[in-house]
Amino acid sequence: MRLFMKALLDKLKNILLDRPLGCSCGALMVLTALLLFSPALFKIALILCGIVFFIFFLILRKRAVRIRFLATLMAVISLLCTLSGACTLLSYDLFDKNIQQAAQTSSTVELVGYPIKTVYESDFSNCMIFQVNQMDEKRVWDVQILAYFSPDDTPALFQYTTLRGPLEEIETSDPSFDSAGYYQAKGIFAQSSASEVSVSDEIASDPRRVLHTVQKALTDRIDDQADELSAGLIKGFLLGDKSGLDTEFKRDFKTMGLSHTLAVSGLHLSILVAFWTALLLKLRVPLKVRAVLLVLFTWIFAALCSFSLSVVRSAIMLSMLMLSKLVSADNDSKTSLLLSGGLIVLLSPYSIFDVGFLLSFFSTFGILSVMPLLRKKKEDNKTKMMAVKKALRALVYSIAVTLSAQIAVLPVMYHSFGSVSVLSPLFNLLFTPILSLFLYLSPLALILSFLPVIGPLLFDILGILSHITVWLSSHALYFKDSLVYIGSPVILPLLILLCGAVLAFLLSREHKKRIGCVVLALYGCFCSVCILLPYLHEPQVFTDTNGKNDIILLQDGTQSMIIDLSDGSKSNLRYTITKLAEESGDLTPDALFITHYHQRHLSSFNALCAEHYPKHLYLTAPQNESEEAICQSLIALATEQKVQVHMLKEGETLRFGSLVIADFVRTYLKRSTHPVLSFSLQTPRERFTYLSSSSLEAGVEVDDYTVYLGVHGPIVKQSLSARFISTHKLRFAHSSLLEGYGIKPPLPNNESSSLDD
Repeated sequence: MRLFMKALLDKLKNILLDRPLGCSCGALMVLTALLLFSPALFKIALILCGIVFFIFFLILRKRAVRIRFLATLMAVISLLCTLSGACTLLSYDLFDKNIQQAAQTSSTVELVGYPIKTVYESDFSNCMIFQVNQMDEKRVWDVQILAYFSPDDTPALFQYTTLRGPLEEIETSDPSFDSAGYYQAKGIFAQSSASEVSVSDEIASDPRRVLHTVQKALTDRIDDQADELSAGLIKGFLLGDKSGLDTEFKRDFKTMGLSHTLAVSGLHLSILVAFWTALLLKLRVPLKVRAVLLVLFTWIFAALCSFSLSVVRSAIMLSMLMLSKLVSADNDSKTSLLLSGGLIVLLSPYSIFDVGFLLSFFSTFGILSVMPLLRKKKEDNKTKMMAVKKALRALVYSIAVTLSAQIAVLPVMYHSFGSVSVLSPLFNLLFTPILSLFLYLSPLALILSFLPVIGPLLFDILGILSHITVWLSSHALYFKDSLVYIGSPVILPLLILLCGAVLAFLLSREHKKRIGCVVLALYGCFCSVCILLPYLHEPQVFTDTNGKNDIILLQDGTQSMIIDLSDGSKSNLRYTITKLAEESGDLTPDALFITHYHQRHLSSFNALCAEHYPKHLYLTAPQNESEEAICQSLIALATEQKVQVHMLKEGETLRFGSLVIADFVRTYLKRSTHPVLSFSLQTPRERFTYLSSSSLEAGVEVDDYTVYLGVHGPIVKQSLSARFISTHKLRFAHSSLLEGYGIKPPLPNNESSSLDD
């Protein structure tokens, strides 16, 4: 153990000596993440201590030669603590603290500022990011909130507006997307649905307004020249604007692990820079002029992408590469990556929690770690390879680069999304050439769009590429099982082992090939376990609640069904799908059983088809005209989405694999318009009856010993009889039902009864 620790310390010392600037920037990023939300007094104390210790160790470094390395290291650490404490204190405690305190207490405030970006628009409200200049007549700096406007009161972008209303904290209503964390990473902590809105005629003199005008001109030009499909893809690939893309297309790209291609990142910038570099080489532009032009182009593109963090990271790295060429110096890619990350976090500390930035940073780090091995192998075989071998070598090279990026981002994917496509490297090989062609041709098409023949020809080619892309992505349905859930506790130990092997690969110098093979083997095991995990489960039933909605999920192998016992809202459906993934590892429900009808079932089923791949829709017979209209609309939607519809008659048995739903009954109480539901559910191991709330009041007969009492339905007003309690094993969806049924735990005369909170 002693020898191991000594070897590890020596290795770390060598890394520090090889890349002192890069290691310092990496440490700055870690310190910023730890300090950002710590108390302000602690940060102030850290800044003061950092300054004192920095001066002390600088003096010690000059006088004590023997411990010069240690003194230098401690001086750097002191400086990093000072910088990190200062930037987090300014960003969090001085600029945003007042807004956060007002949001925490839901205080009513008056805000003066202007909207800088539209998040979404709907028939009921428009959501915008609002730049706040004044709060209750006090000047504030660099503060943004989410503001909700009615369609009639919505101001134009950069138009001065006064809002009056309560400030609230941003809440995450959809469990599949952490909206609070997403906006927190952008430094937005509050939202407001203003009760009073006063719009001024004055327009803000904000530099972002000029940028918005240029972006709008570009998107308008694309819309004018290209058809709807091509325009959506060009804006998505070139500018990261996904508003023109179909939800189904985005679903297919997510299934194939290609969502990163729709968010403008370093990949897009690298492809564009490679194209313009080749073009400038053909034109024989001198090296120094070429470097200046490429840096200029890089930052213009970053501005057009609204300075997306992943693009800024890549722009800094490319600028450093071009600067090294100008001064004829060597450029270390890993140092450039760490320096770009350190600069971004220093200027915008919240960036350290931005998922897009973390994915970009870790994927690039993974690629840079494996590149030296691939480059060396490529150079060794450069002179003696045939054309076929060169093609195979290029294929292996591309797969290795994609795999290294995917393995590097697994911790981020585990924490932020809980899912990953195991076939993503193969799909990247297929779609990267198409993406490259899009990025090569799109700028040329825009520049030459004013020419009568060449412009339309280029847009026609882009149209053909668009149809090929959509046709290829439509086959993602057949690979939906390749999108696997990695948030299971069973997978966590394997992920930790894989991360340990990756760390050993990074620290090793002599055995990189052997450790790399171990990493690939562990990654193969990781993917295999993720794919096979749903098959290993026995047929089972999962139950839960979400407010006043019951959740019952069925799984048999890789097939899963949602029994809808809810108000039909999209938020409940997404919560249910998230619960399905957590319990069974299945990300895509195959069937939906709608037990009764709400108008909201139309929008939620449409969202289910747009975001997943349901195969079967089970419906019950409608009881009145309004239910008939909803039922027919659901059938029309299902037919359009190629989902098989099955009408279930009252009392009919529904078989789903080895699971059986029988004795389905829907009745009504005189005091409520909401139906009362009951059915039996049988698995290979057990059988129980589900009763929605107040079912016993409606006179529903129960034959099964185990009874699951749900929360959905009319309010419970009738207590359970002592006889019913003593002759059945009762399971309650929620403890709030006990009072309604007149029961106090523990349940009398029923030792085997269980209470599920």
